[in-house]
Amino acid sequence: MSHPLLARAIDICKSNNVRFTPVRQQVFTLMAEHQGAITAYELLEQLQKTDSKAKPPLSIVL
Repeated sequence: MSHPLLARAIDICKSNNVRFTPVRQQVFTLMAEHQGAITAYELLEQLQKTDSKAKPPLSIVL
């Protein structure tokens, strides 16, 4: 899965000492390839096609 913007994003993260994890790369690629806006739940649905364990972030109330 290669997208022209992916290499640039990886370079930017490396130059800023920021981790660009495989999951972040996958989310970035999904967003870059999607035409128009995409919601978090649409992204989650796409992620679950390749990773059935993908879950939404949890809100914690203290």
